Order: sequence, then C-alpha cells, then structure tokens
Amino acid sequence: MPRHGFNRKPGKLAAAPRPLHTATAAGSFRDLMWNRELWLLGVIQMASFGLVIVVGTWITTLLKAVFQMPLKTAGLMGSAVLLLGIVSRPLGGWLVHRMRIRTLLQGALLLNAAACGALAWGQWPGLTLVAIVALGTGCGLPYASVFNRAAALFPGRAGAAMGLVNMIGILMILVGAPAVGYLADWTGQFRTSFLALGGFSLLAAAAASTIREKK
Repeated sequence: MPRHGFNRKPGKLAAAPRPLHTATAAGSFRDLMWNRELWLLGVIQMASFGLVIVVGTWITTLLKAVFQMPLKTAGLMGSAVLLLGIVSRPLGGWLVHRMRIRTLLQGALLLNAAACGALAWGQWPGLTLVAIVALGTGCGLPYASVFNRAAALFPGRAGAAMGLVNMIGILMILVGAPAVGYLADWTGQFRTSFLALGGFSLLAAAAASTIREKK
C-alpha cells in the first residue's frame, strides 16, 4: 500500500509555482533612530497632533480671559479643536492619494500657523471661531501622510518607525503646554504664546519642503 507522503511525482513539484510572498528586511534599528526624515516627520507631528493638544489645553482659558465667555461655552469651543482634529484625519488620508505629500503637509502647517496668528491677535469671537475650525482641520490633515511615509521608510520596522514619530510629536505636549502657561504668566496675556506656536508651525512648514515624494 503506497504511502501518501511518497507518491508524488518529482516533475509536479518542480513545476509548482514559487510563492509570491517574500520576507521584508527588518532594517537596522540604529538606522531607524538616526534617520533624518523620520525626525522631520516627528517635527511635523509636533506641529500638528502635538499642537492641537496644546491649544486644546489652553483654549478654554483663553476664551474666558479674552471674551469673558462662560466656562461651559468656552469648554465646548475648546473641545471643537480636538474633535475637528480627529474628523479631519480621514480627509487627509483621502487627499494624500490626490496631491503631493509636500503640498498637503505644507498647506496644513501654514493653515495652523495662520490659525495661531488669528488666536493671538483676534479681538472678535467670530474670528476666533474661524481660527478654531482652521486649526482643528489643519492639525488632522497631516496624520495619514506622516505615518504612511514613516512606514514606507522602514517597512520591516513600520511599528517602530511610527512609534518614533509619535514619540517626537508628544514632546510638543510635554514642553508646549507648560511653556504656554509660563509665557502667559510672564507677559500677562496669551498673544506671545500663540505667536510662538504659529512660528513653530511656519518652521515645520519650511522643513516639510525637503520631504521626498517616494522612498
């Protein structure tokens, strides 16, 4: 009685198609940590995700101090910044397939800078509301582009690459939130703080011009 494990013809095995899947090289962790473009993506994450968290932390206090808004209204408008930052992420994912990544990133960061300027100089609630909408939108748009690019740079270590970018972005929250409060106490108003945040967004927009479209 023939055994099933030995009754196959060698010709059939030789003619079998080769598997399409090939293992992706993991890449050097040291190269990942010292990759200039990953750190640049981290700076963009600081000027988008990190920025919206910092502004969301202080916007309620700003609205109450400048416009004497009730805390309930100020808190609702402040929460809108974070909500728009979440909602605009899918929009950024849709746009990244229809325009150049540098155009998308720079446009979003310039929108953030303009919104911070409006928050710094705005004396009208309507202008401040427009700035909140612009900032929430601009901070969410880069999300898909940043993490798609990080994963493409190190496909074998995509999780580590995205983690590094996100870690750098969190530095803005750790440093920016207390810095805004310090500047507000030092100057007696929030103008300097929001101008500094807008200036950082402008620097990030300028740096984004060096992002390569493809690996």
